[in-house]
Amino acid sequence: MALRVSIILLYRRCRFFSGKFVVAFGAEVDVMAEDDTRRTFRIVGEDEADPAHGLIAPYSPLGDALLSAELGSIVEWRKPAGTVDLVIVAIRFP
Repeated sequence: MALRVSIILLYRRCRFFSGKFVVAFGAEVDVMAEDDTRRTFRIVGEDEADPAHGLIAPYSPLGDALLSAELGSIVEWRKPAGTVDLVIVAIRFP
């Protein structure tokens, strides 16, 4: 039952777009930071999340910042040490 509730809540959180490159659940996202470092993240379920390996949950601070963002947009990743601006340079759905 708890898993079903989690799936329903996640489904409500997802937004569906047509014809645009936007970040959604399951997306693999390449971002570039202000210091020109590039990282890849994938939006996965909470039970699969492993930030050290680039697997992030949609309810995490980074997942929340990335969801629904468009290709080329700048998002703010709010971390305990401060805010980091990231540019979305690629979005894939493997």
